[in-house]
Amino acid sequence: MDIVAKKLPKLPDLVETQYESFCSFLSIGFQSELASLSPIISYNGRLSLHFSSESFKVKIPFYHSREMKRRDYTFSSQICVKLALRSKTAGLLSEDEVFITNLPIMSDRGSFIINSVERVVINQLVRSPGVYFKSELSKFGKQIFSASIIARRGSWLRFEIDKNNLFWVRVDKTRKLNAYYFLRALGLTDDDIFSKVPPTTLALPEKKACTEEIALQQVYKELYPNEPVSVLGSQNVLYSRFFDKKRYDLGEVGRYKLNRRLFPNGGPDSSVLTKVDCLETLGALYQLSVGEGSVDDIDNFSNRRIRSVGEHLRVQTRQGLMRLEKIAKERMAVCDLPQITVKRLIDPKPVNIAIRDLFISNPLSQFMDQTNPLAELTHKRRITALGPGGLNKERV
Repeated sequence: MDIVAKKLPKLPDLVETQYESFCSFLSIGFQSELASLSPIISYNGRLSLHFSSESFKVKIPFYHSREMKRRDYTFSSQICVKLALRSKTAGLLSEDEVFITNLPIMSDRGSFIINSVERVVINQLVRSPGVYFKSELSKFGKQIFSASIIARRGSWLRFEIDKNNLFWVRVDKTRKLNAYYFLRALGLTDDDIFSKVPPTTLALPEKKACTEEIALQQVYKELYPNEPVSVLGSQNVLYSRFFDKKRYDLGEVGRYKLNRRLFPNGGPDSSVLTKVDCLETLGALYQLSVGEGSVDDIDNFSNRRIRSVGEHLRVQTRQGLMRLEKIAKERMAVCDLPQITVKRLIDPKPVNIAIRDLFISNPLSQFMDQTNPLAELTHKRRITALGPGGLNKERV
């Protein structure tokens, strides 16, 4: 028997993907979300709340997972972070370790124990962030080309050509914007734009030259037709939609795919969109319309990726931290300066609720199939294209 046992190959860990994803969230993901949120600055700019990601602590659960299940508890750990409250005039006001959330911990079986019930967060097949070019026939039988820049987090940007061969832009599937005004509002000059596309493909102003201020006013007018035009408002809208790291993120995969498609010799390494990205996308779309280049197959597996439990937790954690930031700012505006402390500003409920929603109400979190060991293993390795951020029944 010993000789036969030595010849048997070692079985691989069939739920390794789930383990690695969850461990990556614990070691990198949670701390990255805290770092992107820090510092939280008050509305008047006088106070700032700083997260110390190095002091990030995951406390050991009180009992083993089997004991938690027997006691009808949730197998979870307390997450604590050290925070420092600073003032522009007085310097350091308060520093303390604060409880942020109760995080459900993955058991040694690759499942989560929520109120004594074992649940599994299944993997999701989603569209990979990046830039995609496609063509479709219009109702007049003409081939129409478009290019979409899809971010890991944030607004979608779509460039398209209409039946008159003019370029337009859509932000999150809203009404069409003039592509020329949009690029000028980003700070690009006429020489930059015309080096990529001919003027005949753009709806240019007829009477006077277009400055950056005029372009910003036109973009704001088209985005918000019922509001008073504001140059500063337009700048803030464009910044928050595409250039603010807290609201927009291409991700490592999105930046890699975008650079590979638009910059064969190397491009920017920024996690947010740049004006050069928009210009090169428009240029590549024009080349496609004149017969050069090729379209992308969005349904190809090379343009898809697996979103596992760690990334789902990261999305939910960010939502909770954004609500926590809003509450902290409101409390900064109300509390008296001598009595203000870190623990008075931080409310862990938003993060707790956001993470709890993933395991309780999200369709990707399911009761583990315990019919037999093989059914259990199959359930943990299941992949779906449905769910939040994926396909829905109407699109299928």
